[in-house]
Amino acid sequence: MKINFKHAFIIAAVFILAAAMLPATVLAVPPLKYSTAGKVNGIYVATGHNADFPSATNLSKTQLKQELDRIVDFSAQYGFNHIFFEAVTDGGALYNSKVYEDSEYLTTKKKRFLFDWNRFDPLDYLIKQAAKKNIKVTAVVNPFLISGIGEMPSNPNNIAVKNSEYVVSANGKLYLKPSEQFTQKLVASATEELAKKYDVYGILLKDFAYPTQDFEIETTNEQKTQLLTNLIGNINSKVKKARSKVTLGIMTDEAFIGKESFNGYTDKETWARNKLFDFIVPNINLKADSGAYEKELVKWKEFAQKNDIDFYTGNAANRIFTPVADNNYFDSALELNLQLFLNNQNGANGCVIRNYNSIKDNFFDVASSLSAVFSTVNIGLEQAYLKVNLDIPQEFNITRPAEKINTTYKAYYIMGTSNPSLPITMNENKIDQAPKGTFGILVNLKLGENTFYFKQGDKTQTVTISRYDPNSVMPAKISEIRQNSMFPQYDEGVQVGKEFTLFCTAPSGASVTAQANGQTVQLSQTATASVGVPAVFTAKAKLADSYPADETTRIGIITYTMNYNGKSTTYTSNGELLAVGKNSKFAIEISDMRGDTSSVNIAYEFRDKMIVSVEKGATDYVVENSGDYYKLSCGGYIHKEDVKVLEGKVNIDTTVNDISFTSDDIGETFTMSANGKPYYVSEYGENSLSVTFYNTSLDSGAAFDSSQSKLFSSVKAEYDSTKKCTTVTFTTKDKKRLWSYNVEFNQGSILIRAKNTPKLSTNPAKPLEGITIVLDAGHGGNDPGALGVAGHTGPTESQLNYLNAYASYLRLKALGANVYMTQTKDERLSYEQRMDMARDLRADLYLSFHLNSTAESTDSTNAKGIEVYYNQELAVPFGNAIFNELCKATSRKERGVRKSTFRVTQMTHTPSLLCELGYMVSPEEYEQLCDPYYIYKSALGISNGIIKAVREANSSI
Repeated sequence: MKINFKHAFIIAAVFILAAAMLPATVLAVPPLKYSTAGKVNGIYVATGHNADFPSATNLSKTQLKQELDRIVDFSAQYGFNHIFFEAVTDGGALYNSKVYEDSEYLTTKKKRFLFDWNRFDPLDYLIKQAAKKNIKVTAVVNPFLISGIGEMPSNPNNIAVKNSEYVVSANGKLYLKPSEQFTQKLVASATEELAKKYDVYGILLKDFAYPTQDFEIETTNEQKTQLLTNLIGNINSKVKKARSKVTLGIMTDEAFIGKESFNGYTDKETWARNKLFDFIVPNINLKADSGAYEKELVKWKEFAQKNDIDFYTGNAANRIFTPVADNNYFDSALELNLQLFLNNQNGANGCVIRNYNSIKDNFFDVASSLSAVFSTVNIGLEQAYLKVNLDIPQEFNITRPAEKINTTYKAYYIMGTSNPSLPITMNENKIDQAPKGTFGILVNLKLGENTFYFKQGDKTQTVTISRYDPNSVMPAKISEIRQNSMFPQYDEGVQVGKEFTLFCTAPSGASVTAQANGQTVQLSQTATASVGVPAVFTAKAKLADSYPADETTRIGIITYTMNYNGKSTTYTSNGELLAVGKNSKFAIEISDMRGDTSSVNIAYEFRDKMIVSVEKGATDYVVENSGDYYKLSCGGYIHKEDVKVLEGKVNIDTTVNDISFTSDDIGETFTMSANGKPYYVSEYGENSLSVTFYNTSLDSGAAFDSSQSKLFSSVKAEYDSTKKCTTVTFTTKDKKRLWSYNVEFNQGSILIRAKNTPKLSTNPAKPLEGITIVLDAGHGGNDPGALGVAGHTGPTESQLNYLNAYASYLRLKALGANVYMTQTKDERLSYEQRMDMARDLRADLYLSFHLNSTAESTDSTNAKGIEVYYNQELAVPFGNAIFNELCKATSRKERGVRKSTFRVTQMTHTPSLLCELGYMVSPEEYEQLCDPYYIYKSALGISNGIIKAVREANSSI
């Protein structure tokens, strides 16, 4: 979460209060059902007009086998466990049938011999090859369609050509008349033949309906319905008698909602109730984002549950970016993923993806994306995850402010939850509500008490906000020295003979002295003020010359004594004083990594101008003492809280006496044997990297050798005697962009590591195999992060951060990546804990998940969108890819890719980003953030962004 600093103290107070009110978090499975493993994940193989198989007519047996092998291999590779194969279409068979002639799409041979022992049977071969890979086959029979283009088959032996009196035209297509005994016997015999001769899992009747309302006008509507009922009853009887385990299903284009749908005179309710078929495949050609897909899905689920049958959705891959006859196409490559996610959430038994070539040849990696849905992800026992109730209360409640408050704000954003079906008024004026009932409104505040009356139905709530002028309020009186006001707050090095200032904050009118190492100094109040109000006391001081001239000596804490209202009280400083001798070198060592202040900056007033993220243990000389910062010889400033002053006789000059080179599958390492840990400043370029080590020189025998390097064409070291620094410049081969690098200190050595650019796997179903990714969920434990519009009654930022990270974890792992989460339980981690995993694993990528907020004085209704933050230039391509794909997947406002000083983005050993996925305080966006569907969309955006980043990194090589 990112907020304005001047409002941080108010929001922090709200967070603390909210944390106290939150129930304890338990560990359990989250409400995110992503994998369809164990369900029917079917791929449809169309044989009509050589759509999928065979690719051409009159192929040899070898060629046919090769094509079927490719279908089976493709299915197995991408996780399909079921093949729906068109065995009968356009009056021809794709198997050795005694009922139908061979399909003209298979052969144009005019007549086959009765005893053609060498005749190839595609269905039989497919079943046997599929069984080797645990893939089931269902035979699809189109019982009535003869031609989709209105022309009779060219084969004179085709069943329709030989019996043309039973063929009729409708809608530009040709059909066998369902009412004819010939047709009924033909269809029943074919399905019986398939069940008896082939080890099929099932038989699917496609378009088992009358094509138009005026088809066969000589037959009444009731007769048509009864005819189809009798026919499916006969088919079911024959199939079950031939082989009882064979399932019988119907594929239909009929729709429950969204349009007037002609049911083809079918009576599926009666058929299902009487167990005349076992499963149904409704083709739902609707978009997920519109809500229409899920509404239709729910209706079919209710139908299937009521009748105790299975239902698999028919999902049209052939509509992705491809306008079809009804002009209803999918404008997102992620459409099928979203549809299958809704399938999972609503209990569908599986899916049938239409069709093979539409997936195989799709430019948008649809097959790879679907393979992650079909994959079984082995989470591992080490992954604990939060149980979060994502429901937002739909009852009237003002969540912010939760009680009467006082503020200096001139405006305040009031938030709450409500019943979305009832209007809300404030002071009798209707206010807007988001779809699930959350609301927010910015109110202007006058000085004094402001009262606002909210009402929904017969419920009312009153909000009272008092605004005051901070300049008119007398500061609260104090009676003691403020602990965090006493110099030194941190260990402070003071040079002997140079003047420094003692200071503290105490009650006005008090008498304050400071004592250190036996010396006492009287402090003076700097400005006149009313007795008892906070006042600053200062005194100038010098350290005596008695301290060793060539050493830094620890003096200890400073004791402050205050006499006030007749009482004497003693206090001690948080930090200790150290005397830097006149001839001693003043040096520090990095001791902590607290956040954005533990970086070295160009100027201490501007944290965004960071020049290096320091390595723990690094040392440098201090050239200037500036308030809470030390200026270092490298030219930057570092906060005193992050360092320790080196004591004794100090010499941190470093000499490199040997340099060696090693490489492995992850990258390359130049190891410099050295007697110190110098500060360094690195500069990353498009095809170069330079690292300047301060107070460092190379022995004459130490030299860089790049002859074995695959990443660098040259490595050169140059010593600057004036600045006493050595700059090592790495030039990449063929102007390649370096993926990442790092400088580490390890047992008398300085290691410069350069990482190989990760590559997408050669296994397209697992494109991220071999790539290591670390995911970090912001906040956690006693830090809930930002509260949303529902306040403590709804999901908090930390909970939603974790679910977003976990969703991406599942998705990325299913795509083959080695994925790790920094949290394995609900806890607040330090920056080092969040980052150490990435270093230890030598991760390829790092992502930290957050959600945004605003100050209470901001109109947050339209505070929406995604922001992606980076610090290191090497992370920019990664940031752009993640940002673009996240925005595309979620359709949220694009707020940009921005440079930051967030600690977790300062890593150079891996491209690292902090993603703000949306705003907790925007009613509409908060409702989306709490929706599993949108959490999944974010995970799709993250995974696509990573694939895109890696692909583009290699395309630029």
